[in-house]
Amino acid sequence: MGLIDRRRDVFMFGSCLVPVLVLLAAAVTVNCETHSLTYIYTAYSKEPSTPGLHKFTAMGLLDGRIIDYFDNDHPLKVPKQKWMEEQEDKDYWKKGSDTRKSKMDWFNINIGILMDRMRQNQSGPSQVLLEVFRSITLPHQSPWRKSEILVQTKVHGENQRF
Repeated sequence: MGLIDRRRDVFMFGSCLVPVLVLLAAAVTVNCETHSLTYIYTAYSKEPSTPGLHKFTAMGLLDGRIIDYFDNDHPLKVPKQKWMEEQEDKDYWKKGSDTRKSKMDWFNINIGILMDRMRQNQSGPSQVLLEVFRSITLPHQSPWRKSEILVQTKVHGENQRF
């Protein structure tokens, strides 16, 4: 067998292998899903005058859809998806409400500290403190295990326009 025959055999093997690898990759990709879990906390230094905005708001989003919600006017963490309501018991929602109340207190204290440090007062424009946590999981991972968090983003801002 000559050198040309060997190259031809390698080429034939390679050209058969490529479509198999492409099909395998496509099959794996079809069964893959990534998920994102995002928590958004927003606090204003004073009560917003715009209807629908609250001095403090917290919400959880799974893949961009709101799954739970909390604001200072109705200080209860409530489900926004039917499956969340069915999956979690009342104790989960009570503990979640307590956690969000603590987070609201933390935001109120810290927005006051930020305003003092920036020499702002209540007569000026409303200041906004925004915090976003985002977790992305790989397809083969459970979206709920903290050890599998790939990305966490934290953003703080002032005078945010929504």
